[in-house]
Amino acid sequence: MTTPWPAPDADAPKSHAQGSHAAGSHRPNYAVRRTLVGIGLAGIVAGAVFMVVSRRGDGTEGADSAVAHWNAVVAQDLASGTITVFDRDGAEVATVETDLIGLSDVGIAGTLLVGEQGDTSADGVGLLDLESGAIRALRLHTDLQPGTAGEAFRVGYDSSTKAIELLDAGRAQVVDLLRYTDAADPVVLPVSVRVDPEGDHVAFTELTKSETILVDLESSTAVSMPGTLIDMAFRSVVTLTNRGDTVLLDRYDLEGRRTGTVEVPMPAAVMLVDDTAAITVGRDGIVTQIDFAHESIAEVADLATAPPTESGAPVTAGDDPGDDGGDDPGDASAAPTEIVSSGIALLSHTRLAVFGDEFVAFVDADGVVVGRVPTAAPVTPVGGLRVRHRCVLVAPVSRASNTLLDAETGTTIVSFDKGEAIGQRSRRSRETSSGWSGPASIAISMHAFGGCPPMRPQLCGSTPMG
Repeated sequence: MTTPWPAPDADAPKSHAQGSHAAGSHRPNYAVRRTLVGIGLAGIVAGAVFMVVSRRGDGTEGADSAVAHWNAVVAQDLASGTITVFDRDGAEVATVETDLIGLSDVGIAGTLLVGEQGDTSADGVGLLDLESGAIRALRLHTDLQPGTAGEAFRVGYDSSTKAIELLDAGRAQVVDLLRYTDAADPVVLPVSVRVDPEGDHVAFTELTKSETILVDLESSTAVSMPGTLIDMAFRSVVTLTNRGDTVLLDRYDLEGRRTGTVEVPMPAAVMLVDDTAAITVGRDGIVTQIDFAHESIAEVADLATAPPTESGAPVTAGDDPGDDGGDDPGDASAAPTEIVSSGIALLSHTRLAVFGDEFVAFVDADGVVVGRVPTAAPVTPVGGLRVRHRCVLVAPVSRASNTLLDAETGTTIVSFDKGEAIGQRSRRSRETSSGWSGPASIAISMHAFGGCPPMRPQLCGSTPMG
Protein backbone atom coordinates (compact mmCIF):
# COMPACT_ATOMS: atom_id res chain seq x y z
CA MET A 1 0.00 0.00 0.00
CA THR A 2 1.52 3.32 -1.08
CA THR A 3 -0.92 5.54 0.82
CA PRO A 4 -2.50 4.50 4.12
CA TRP A 5 -6.26 4.22 4.37
CA PRO A 6 -7.79 7.35 5.97
CA ALA A 7 -8.50 7.41 9.70
CA PRO A 8 -12.10 6.84 10.80
CA ASP A 9 -14.37 9.87 10.55
CA ALA A 10 -15.14 11.05 14.07
CA ASP A 11 -18.48 12.45 12.87
CA ALA A 12 -19.54 9.26 11.12
CA PRO A 13 -22.44 7.40 12.76
CA LYS A 14 -21.39 4.42 14.83
CA SER A 15 -22.35 0.96 13.68
CA HIS A 16 -22.64 -2.62 14.85
CA ALA A 17 -22.36 -4.04 11.35
CA GLN A 18 -19.89 -6.76 10.42
CA GLY A 19 -16.25 -5.85 10.70
CA SER A 20 -13.19 -6.71 8.67
CA HIS A 21 -13.73 -9.81 6.60
CA ALA A 22 -10.16 -9.70 5.42
CA ALA A 23 -9.33 -10.82 8.90
CA GLY A 24 -11.93 -13.55 8.59
CA SER A 25 -13.17 -12.91 12.11
CA HIS A 26 -16.85 -12.15 11.50
CA ARG A 27 -19.70 -13.43 9.39
CA PRO A 28 -21.62 -10.97 7.19
CA ASN A 29 -25.14 -9.95 8.10
CA TYR A 30 -27.00 -11.46 5.17
CA ALA A 31 -30.22 -9.65 6.04
CA VAL A 32 -28.58 -6.29 5.27
CA ARG A 33 -25.88 -7.39 2.86
CA ARG A 34 -26.34 -4.49 0.42
CA THR A 35 -25.45 -1.56 2.64
CA LEU A 36 -22.01 -0.20 1.75
CA VAL A 37 -21.85 -1.80 -1.68
CA GLY A 38 -25.29 -0.58 -2.69
CA ILE A 39 -24.42 -0.08 -6.34
CA GLY A 40 -22.39 -2.56 -8.38
CA LEU A 41 -21.16 -0.62 -11.40
CA ALA A 42 -18.11 -2.17 -13.03
CA GLY A 43 -16.52 -1.11 -16.28
CA ILE A 44 -13.29 -0.93 -18.24
CA VAL A 45 -12.38 2.73 -18.67
CA ALA A 46 -9.13 3.55 -20.46
CA GLY A 47 -7.33 0.56 -19.04
CA ALA A 48 -8.97 0.75 -15.64
CA VAL A 49 -11.62 -1.20 -13.80
CA PHE A 50 -14.12 0.87 -11.79
CA MET A 51 -16.45 -0.08 -8.95
CA VAL A 52 -18.86 2.53 -7.61
CA VAL A 53 -19.37 2.02 -3.89
CA SER A 54 -22.09 3.70 -1.88
CA ARG A 55 -24.07 3.27 1.30
CA ARG A 56 -27.72 3.90 2.01
CA GLY A 57 -28.50 7.23 3.59
CA ASP A 58 -29.89 5.92 6.86
CA GLY A 59 -26.44 5.66 8.45
CA THR A 60 -27.32 2.41 10.21
CA GLU A 61 -24.90 -0.01 8.58
CA GLY A 62 -21.38 -0.12 7.23
CA ALA A 63 -17.88 0.15 8.61
CA ASP A 64 -16.95 3.32 10.52
CA SER A 65 -14.39 4.79 8.15
CA ALA A 66 -14.14 7.69 5.73
CA VAL A 67 -14.38 5.32 2.79
CA ALA A 68 -17.42 3.56 4.24
CA HIS A 69 -19.18 6.74 5.39
CA TRP A 70 -19.11 8.54 2.05
CA ASN A 71 -19.81 7.30 -1.45
CA ALA A 72 -16.61 6.23 -3.16
CA VAL A 73 -15.24 5.00 -6.47
CA VAL A 74 -12.75 2.16 -6.34
CA ALA A 75 -10.60 1.99 -9.48
CA GLN A 76 -7.86 -0.34 -10.64
CA ASP A 77 -5.16 0.30 -13.21
CA LEU A 78 -5.07 -2.87 -15.31
CA ALA A 79 -1.41 -2.40 -16.23
CA SER A 80 0.04 -1.93 -12.76
CA GLY A 81 -2.70 -3.51 -10.63
CA THR A 82 -2.82 -0.43 -8.40
CA ILE A 83 -6.19 0.06 -6.69
CA THR A 84 -7.22 3.64 -5.94
CA VAL A 85 -10.15 4.88 -3.89
CA PHE A 86 -11.74 8.24 -4.76
CA ASP A 87 -14.36 10.09 -2.76
CA ARG A 88 -17.55 11.44 -4.32
CA ASP A 89 -15.73 14.60 -5.46
CA GLY A 90 -13.07 12.62 -7.31
CA ALA A 91 -10.33 13.24 -4.76
CA GLU A 92 -7.91 10.35 -4.23
CA VAL A 93 -8.08 9.10 -0.65
CA ALA A 94 -6.20 5.78 -0.67
CA THR A 95 -4.23 3.34 -2.82
CA VAL A 96 -3.13 -0.29 -2.54
CA GLU A 97 -0.82 -2.40 -4.72
CA THR A 98 -1.72 -5.88 -5.95
CA ASP A 99 -1.02 -8.24 -8.85
CA LEU A 100 -4.65 -9.45 -8.89
CA ILE A 101 -6.81 -7.97 -11.66
CA GLY A 102 -10.51 -7.17 -11.44
CA LEU A 103 -12.88 -5.66 -8.86
CA SER A 104 -16.21 -7.35 -8.08
CA ASP A 105 -19.09 -6.63 -5.75
CA VAL A 106 -19.79 -9.46 -3.29
CA GLY A 107 -22.70 -7.77 -1.52
CA ILE A 108 -20.84 -7.42 1.78
CA ALA A 109 -20.39 -4.06 3.46
CA GLY A 110 -16.78 -2.91 3.21
CA THR A 111 -15.53 -5.80 1.06
CA LEU A 112 -14.69 -6.20 -2.64
CA LEU A 113 -13.46 -9.27 -4.49
CA VAL A 114 -10.17 -8.69 -6.31
CA GLY A 115 -8.81 -10.86 -9.12
CA GLU A 116 -11.93 -12.33 -10.70
CA GLN A 117 -10.87 -11.13 -14.15
CA GLY A 118 -7.50 -12.85 -13.92
CA ASP A 119 -6.41 -16.48 -14.04
CA THR A 120 -8.04 -17.54 -10.79
CA SER A 121 -6.79 -21.14 -10.91
CA ALA A 122 -3.19 -19.91 -11.09
CA ASP A 123 -3.27 -16.64 -9.17
CA GLY A 124 -6.22 -17.08 -6.82
CA VAL A 125 -8.29 -14.10 -5.69
CA GLY A 126 -8.33 -11.69 -2.77
CA LEU A 127 -10.84 -9.96 -0.52
CA LEU A 128 -10.16 -6.23 -0.19
CA ASP A 129 -11.21 -4.73 3.15
CA LEU A 130 -12.11 -1.12 2.43
CA GLU A 131 -11.66 -0.16 6.07
CA SER A 132 -8.10 -1.40 6.54
CA GLY A 133 -6.87 -1.65 2.94
CA ALA A 134 -5.75 -5.25 3.57
CA ILE A 135 -6.21 -7.93 0.90
CA ARG A 136 -6.75 -11.47 2.15
CA ALA A 137 -5.52 -14.03 -0.41
CA LEU A 138 -7.66 -17.07 -1.24
CA ARG A 139 -6.25 -20.03 -3.18
CA LEU A 140 -8.33 -21.59 -5.96
CA HIS A 141 -7.76 -24.65 -8.15
CA THR A 142 -10.51 -23.72 -10.61
CA ASP A 143 -11.70 -20.93 -12.88
CA LEU A 144 -14.47 -18.81 -11.40
CA GLN A 145 -17.70 -19.02 -13.40
CA PRO A 146 -19.66 -15.82 -14.07
CA GLY A 147 -23.30 -15.63 -13.10
CA THR A 148 -23.30 -18.63 -10.80
CA ALA A 149 -24.36 -19.01 -7.16
CA GLY A 150 -25.21 -15.98 -5.00
CA GLU A 151 -23.69 -12.53 -4.82
CA ALA A 152 -21.37 -13.33 -1.92
CA PHE A 153 -20.56 -16.66 -3.56
CA ARG A 154 -18.85 -17.74 -6.78
CA VAL A 155 -18.53 -21.21 -8.27
CA GLY A 156 -15.17 -22.32 -9.61
CA TYR A 157 -14.95 -25.16 -12.15
CA ASP A 158 -12.24 -27.04 -14.03
CA SER A 159 -13.68 -28.87 -17.04
CA SER A 160 -10.61 -31.10 -17.42
CA THR A 161 -10.37 -32.37 -13.85
CA LYS A 162 -14.11 -31.90 -12.99
CA ALA A 163 -13.02 -30.07 -9.83
CA ILE A 164 -15.67 -27.70 -8.50
CA GLU A 165 -15.27 -25.18 -5.67
CA LEU A 166 -17.41 -22.62 -3.88
CA LEU A 167 -15.86 -19.26 -3.08
CA ASP A 168 -17.57 -18.05 0.11
CA ALA A 169 -16.62 -14.39 0.43
CA GLY A 170 -18.47 -13.86 3.72
CA ARG A 171 -16.46 -16.54 5.50
CA ALA A 172 -13.31 -15.89 3.43
CA GLN A 173 -13.05 -19.54 2.47
CA VAL A 174 -12.95 -21.81 -0.58
CA VAL A 175 -14.98 -25.02 -0.28
CA ASP A 176 -14.16 -28.16 -2.28
CA LEU A 177 -17.66 -29.42 -3.05
CA LEU A 178 -16.56 -32.86 -4.28
CA ARG A 179 -15.27 -33.74 -0.82
CA TYR A 180 -18.90 -34.11 0.28
CA THR A 181 -19.77 -36.76 -2.31
CA ASP A 182 -19.05 -40.49 -2.05
CA ALA A 183 -19.29 -41.22 -5.79
CA ALA A 184 -16.28 -42.97 -7.33
CA ASP A 185 -15.98 -40.42 -10.13
CA PRO A 186 -18.30 -37.57 -9.15
CA VAL A 187 -19.72 -35.13 -11.70
CA VAL A 188 -21.17 -31.82 -10.53
CA LEU A 189 -21.99 -29.04 -12.99
CA PRO A 190 -21.73 -25.37 -11.93
CA VAL A 191 -25.32 -24.67 -13.01
CA SER A 192 -26.62 -27.08 -10.36
CA VAL A 193 -25.03 -25.24 -7.41
CA ARG A 194 -27.43 -23.16 -5.29
CA VAL A 195 -26.90 -21.20 -2.09
CA ASP A 196 -29.86 -20.55 0.19
CA PRO A 197 -30.90 -16.90 0.73
CA GLU A 198 -29.51 -16.92 4.29
CA GLY A 199 -26.10 -17.88 2.92
CA ASP A 200 -25.42 -20.74 5.34
CA HIS A 201 -26.19 -23.77 3.15
CA VAL A 202 -25.18 -24.82 -0.36
CA ALA A 203 -26.78 -27.63 -2.36
CA PHE A 204 -25.86 -29.26 -5.66
CA THR A 205 -26.64 -32.31 -7.80
CA GLU A 206 -24.14 -35.16 -8.20
CA LEU A 207 -25.03 -36.63 -11.60
CA THR A 208 -23.54 -40.13 -11.50
CA LYS A 209 -25.72 -41.10 -8.53
CA SER A 210 -28.57 -38.68 -9.29
CA GLU A 211 -28.54 -37.30 -5.77
CA THR A 212 -28.63 -33.89 -4.15
CA ILE A 213 -25.96 -32.97 -1.60
CA LEU A 214 -26.82 -30.34 1.03
CA VAL A 215 -23.84 -28.79 2.84
CA ASP A 216 -24.01 -26.77 6.06
CA LEU A 217 -21.34 -24.10 5.59
CA GLU A 218 -21.19 -23.40 9.32
CA SER A 219 -20.54 -26.95 10.49
CA SER A 220 -18.97 -28.30 7.26
CA THR A 221 -21.33 -31.29 7.38
CA ALA A 222 -23.51 -32.66 4.60
CA VAL A 223 -26.53 -34.84 3.95
CA SER A 224 -27.63 -36.47 0.69
CA MET A 225 -31.10 -36.81 -0.79
CA PRO A 226 -32.28 -38.77 -3.85
CA GLY A 227 -33.07 -36.84 -7.00
CA THR A 228 -32.00 -33.72 -8.85
CA LEU A 229 -31.93 -30.35 -7.08
CA ILE A 230 -34.79 -28.16 -8.37
CA ASP A 231 -35.14 -25.28 -5.91
CA MET A 232 -33.86 -24.07 -2.54
CA ALA A 233 -35.51 -21.39 -0.40
CA PHE A 234 -37.51 -20.88 2.82
CA ARG A 235 -35.16 -23.29 4.62
CA SER A 236 -36.37 -25.97 2.21
CA VAL A 237 -34.95 -28.05 -0.63
CA VAL A 238 -36.98 -29.54 -3.49
CA THR A 239 -35.64 -32.44 -5.54
CA LEU A 240 -36.97 -34.20 -8.66
CA THR A 241 -36.92 -37.94 -9.32
CA ASN A 242 -37.85 -39.13 -12.80
CA ARG A 243 -40.43 -41.95 -12.97
CA GLY A 244 -40.89 -42.02 -16.72
CA ASP A 245 -44.09 -40.23 -17.69
CA THR A 246 -44.20 -38.43 -14.34
CA VAL A 247 -41.78 -37.19 -11.70
CA LEU A 248 -41.70 -37.09 -7.92
CA LEU A 249 -41.13 -33.73 -6.26
CA ASP A 250 -39.83 -34.15 -2.73
CA ARG A 251 -39.55 -31.36 -0.18
CA TYR A 252 -36.82 -31.65 2.50
CA ASP A 253 -35.85 -29.49 5.45
CA LEU A 254 -32.24 -28.45 6.01
CA GLU A 255 -31.62 -31.51 8.18
CA GLY A 256 -32.35 -33.71 5.18
CA ARG A 257 -35.74 -34.91 6.45
CA ARG A 258 -38.38 -35.43 3.76
CA THR A 259 -41.56 -33.54 4.64
CA GLY A 260 -43.73 -34.08 1.57
CA THR A 261 -43.97 -35.72 -1.86
CA VAL A 262 -46.19 -35.14 -4.88
CA GLU A 263 -46.30 -36.78 -8.31
CA VAL A 264 -46.70 -34.48 -11.33
CA PRO A 265 -45.95 -34.43 -15.08
CA MET A 266 -42.42 -33.38 -15.96
CA PRO A 267 -42.26 -29.64 -15.12
CA ALA A 268 -40.45 -26.98 -17.07
CA ALA A 269 -40.09 -24.82 -13.95
CA VAL A 270 -40.61 -25.10 -10.19
CA MET A 271 -40.61 -22.31 -7.59
CA LEU A 272 -40.97 -22.62 -3.84
CA VAL A 273 -43.32 -19.93 -2.50
CA ASP A 274 -43.06 -20.77 1.23
CA ASP A 275 -41.81 -23.58 3.44
CA THR A 276 -44.66 -25.96 2.50
CA ALA A 277 -45.81 -24.86 -0.96
CA ALA A 278 -44.59 -24.40 -4.51
CA ILE A 279 -45.88 -23.71 -7.98
CA THR A 280 -44.89 -25.60 -11.12
CA VAL A 281 -45.32 -24.88 -14.81
CA GLY A 282 -45.52 -27.86 -17.14
CA ARG A 283 -44.12 -27.94 -20.64
CA ASP A 284 -47.72 -27.71 -21.82
CA GLY A 285 -48.14 -24.41 -19.94
CA ILE A 286 -50.31 -25.71 -17.10
CA VAL A 287 -49.63 -23.87 -13.83
CA THR A 288 -50.04 -26.04 -10.73
CA GLN A 289 -50.03 -25.26 -7.02
CA ILE A 290 -48.21 -27.79 -4.84
CA ASP A 291 -49.05 -28.31 -1.16
CA PHE A 292 -46.32 -30.46 0.35
CA ALA A 293 -47.92 -30.44 3.79
CA HIS A 294 -51.03 -32.20 2.44
CA GLU A 295 -49.24 -33.79 -0.54
CA SER A 296 -51.82 -32.34 -2.92
CA ILE A 297 -51.81 -30.50 -6.27
CA ALA A 298 -54.26 -28.15 -7.98
CA GLU A 299 -54.21 -26.71 -11.52
CA VAL A 300 -54.72 -22.94 -11.35
CA ALA A 301 -53.86 -21.48 -14.78
CA ASP A 302 -53.02 -22.35 -18.38
CA LEU A 303 -50.42 -20.31 -20.26
CA ALA A 304 -51.65 -21.76 -23.55
CA THR A 305 -54.91 -19.83 -23.21
CA ALA A 306 -53.60 -16.74 -21.39
CA PRO A 307 -53.66 -13.70 -23.72
CA PRO A 308 -50.95 -11.04 -23.84
CA THR A 309 -51.22 -8.77 -20.79
CA GLU A 310 -48.92 -5.84 -21.41
CA SER A 311 -51.09 -3.84 -19.02
CA GLY A 312 -50.14 -6.25 -16.27
CA ALA A 313 -53.81 -7.13 -15.55
CA PRO A 314 -53.92 -10.53 -13.81
CA VAL A 315 -55.19 -13.49 -15.80
CA THR A 316 -56.36 -16.46 -13.75
CA ALA A 317 -57.64 -19.91 -14.54
CA GLY A 318 -61.16 -19.75 -16.00
CA ASP A 319 -60.79 -16.27 -17.58
CA ASP A 320 -62.09 -16.18 -21.17
CA PRO A 321 -59.32 -14.69 -23.35
CA GLY A 322 -61.92 -13.74 -25.96
CA ASP A 323 -61.92 -14.13 -29.74
CA ASP A 324 -59.51 -12.09 -31.81
CA GLY A 325 -60.70 -13.51 -35.08
CA GLY A 326 -57.99 -16.16 -35.28
CA ASP A 327 -57.75 -19.62 -33.79
CA ASP A 328 -59.87 -20.02 -30.69
CA PRO A 329 -57.35 -19.68 -27.82
CA GLY A 330 -59.77 -21.48 -25.56
CA ASP A 331 -59.56 -24.63 -27.66
CA ALA A 332 -56.94 -26.74 -25.90
CA SER A 333 -56.67 -29.03 -28.94
CA ALA A 334 -55.32 -26.09 -30.99
CA ALA A 335 -52.53 -25.41 -28.52
CA PRO A 336 -49.11 -27.02 -29.07
CA THR A 337 -48.21 -29.95 -26.84
CA GLU A 338 -45.08 -28.30 -25.46
CA ILE A 339 -44.96 -24.51 -25.30
CA VAL A 340 -42.67 -23.88 -22.30
CA SER A 341 -38.93 -24.55 -22.22
CA SER A 342 -37.76 -23.25 -18.84
CA GLY A 343 -38.31 -20.84 -15.98
CA ILE A 344 -36.49 -19.04 -13.18
CA ALA A 345 -37.55 -17.64 -9.81
CA LEU A 346 -37.20 -13.87 -9.38
CA LEU A 347 -38.12 -11.17 -6.86
CA SER A 348 -37.23 -13.34 -3.86
CA HIS A 349 -39.50 -16.19 -5.01
CA THR A 350 -42.54 -14.01 -5.63
CA ARG A 351 -42.36 -14.24 -9.42
CA LEU A 352 -41.62 -17.16 -11.73
CA ALA A 353 -40.38 -16.06 -15.15
CA VAL A 354 -41.50 -18.63 -17.73
CA PHE A 355 -39.89 -18.82 -21.17
CA GLY A 356 -42.19 -20.13 -23.88
CA ASP A 357 -42.03 -20.74 -27.61
CA GLU A 358 -43.25 -17.22 -28.45
CA PHE A 359 -43.77 -15.54 -25.10
CA VAL A 360 -42.34 -14.74 -21.69
CA ALA A 361 -44.84 -15.06 -18.84
CA PHE A 362 -44.66 -14.08 -15.19
CA VAL A 363 -46.53 -16.09 -12.57
CA ASP A 364 -46.94 -14.99 -8.96
CA ALA A 365 -46.79 -17.08 -5.78
CA ASP A 366 -50.49 -17.94 -6.05
CA GLY A 367 -50.15 -19.20 -9.61
CA VAL A 368 -51.77 -16.08 -11.10
CA VAL A 369 -50.42 -15.05 -14.51
CA VAL A 370 -49.58 -11.37 -13.95
CA GLY A 371 -48.11 -10.86 -17.41
CA ARG A 372 -47.60 -12.63 -20.73
CA VAL A 373 -45.36 -10.74 -23.16
CA PRO A 374 -45.42 -11.99 -26.76
CA THR A 375 -42.13 -12.50 -28.59
CA ALA A 376 -41.44 -13.06 -32.28
CA ALA A 377 -39.27 -16.08 -31.51
CA PRO A 378 -38.13 -18.07 -28.48
CA VAL A 379 -35.96 -15.93 -26.18
CA THR A 380 -33.61 -16.67 -23.32
CA PRO A 381 -32.20 -14.51 -20.50
CA VAL A 382 -29.06 -12.52 -21.21
CA GLY A 383 -26.55 -12.46 -18.37
CA GLY A 384 -26.67 -14.03 -14.94
CA LEU A 385 -30.01 -13.73 -13.17
CA ARG A 386 -30.33 -13.90 -9.41
CA VAL A 387 -33.41 -14.69 -7.40
CA ARG A 388 -33.49 -11.13 -6.04
CA HIS A 389 -33.66 -9.54 -9.48
CA ARG A 390 -36.82 -7.82 -10.63
CA CYS A 391 -35.83 -7.22 -14.26
CA VAL A 392 -34.84 -9.70 -16.94
CA LEU A 393 -33.12 -8.90 -20.23
CA VAL A 394 -34.10 -11.38 -22.95
CA ALA A 395 -33.00 -11.92 -26.53
CA PRO A 396 -33.40 -14.54 -29.28
CA VAL A 397 -30.52 -16.82 -30.22
CA SER A 398 -29.55 -14.43 -33.01
CA ARG A 399 -29.21 -11.57 -30.46
CA ALA A 400 -30.79 -9.38 -33.17
CA SER A 401 -33.00 -7.66 -30.60
CA ASN A 402 -33.11 -7.20 -26.84
CA THR A 403 -36.04 -6.61 -24.51
CA LEU A 404 -35.94 -5.59 -20.85
CA LEU A 405 -38.93 -6.92 -18.88
CA ASP A 406 -40.30 -6.05 -15.43
CA ALA A 407 -41.13 -9.27 -13.57
CA GLU A 408 -43.32 -7.55 -11.00
CA THR A 409 -45.81 -6.12 -13.50
CA GLY A 410 -45.16 -8.53 -16.36
CA THR A 411 -44.58 -5.70 -18.82
CA THR A 412 -41.94 -4.44 -21.24
CA ILE A 413 -39.68 -1.62 -20.06
CA VAL A 414 -37.73 -1.08 -23.27
CA SER A 415 -36.73 -2.91 -26.45
CA PHE A 416 -33.76 -2.15 -28.66
CA ASP A 417 -32.31 -3.68 -31.81
CA LYS A 418 -28.88 -2.10 -31.98
CA GLY A 419 -26.07 -2.41 -29.48
CA GLU A 420 -24.05 -5.24 -28.06
CA ALA A 421 -25.41 -6.82 -24.89
CA ILE A 422 -22.72 -8.33 -22.66
CA GLY A 423 -24.43 -9.93 -19.72
CA GLN A 424 -26.48 -7.11 -18.26
CA ARG A 425 -24.19 -4.45 -19.64
CA SER A 426 -24.14 -2.08 -22.61
CA ARG A 427 -21.29 -0.31 -24.37
CA ARG A 428 -21.01 3.41 -23.88
CA SER A 429 -18.43 6.09 -23.08
CA ARG A 430 -17.94 7.42 -19.58
CA GLU A 431 -15.80 10.12 -18.00
CA THR A 432 -14.84 10.38 -14.36
CA SER A 433 -13.78 13.37 -12.32
CA SER A 434 -10.30 11.90 -12.19
CA GLY A 435 -9.89 12.61 -15.91
CA TRP A 436 -9.93 8.99 -17.11
CA SER A 437 -12.24 8.49 -20.10
CA GLY A 438 -12.86 6.12 -22.97
CA PRO A 439 -14.93 3.07 -23.94
CA ALA A 440 -16.65 1.56 -20.93
CA SER A 441 -18.72 -1.47 -20.15
CA ILE A 442 -21.44 -0.03 -17.92
CA ALA A 443 -23.80 -2.30 -16.01
CA ILE A 444 -27.50 -1.91 -16.81
CA SER A 445 -28.29 -3.66 -13.54
CA MET A 446 -27.05 -1.31 -10.81
CA HIS A 447 -28.73 -3.04 -7.85
CA ALA A 448 -30.94 -0.04 -7.16
CA PHE A 449 -33.33 -0.62 -4.27
CA GLY A 450 -36.23 0.88 -6.24
CA GLY A 451 -36.31 -1.87 -8.88
CA CYS A 452 -37.40 -1.03 -12.43
CA PRO A 453 -38.95 2.42 -12.93
CA PRO A 454 -40.59 2.60 -16.41
CA MET A 455 -38.18 3.62 -19.17
CA ARG A 456 -35.23 3.83 -16.79
CA PRO A 457 -33.48 0.47 -17.33
CA GLN A 458 -30.26 1.77 -15.79
CA LEU A 459 -32.04 1.57 -12.41
CA CYS A 460 -33.16 -1.98 -12.93
CA GLY A 461 -31.79 -4.35 -10.34
CA SER A 462 -32.30 -6.03 -7.02
CA THR A 463 -34.82 -5.74 -4.26
CA PRO A 464 -33.58 -5.27 -0.67
CA MET A 465 -32.99 -8.33 1.47
CA GLY A 466 -34.70 -8.62 4.83
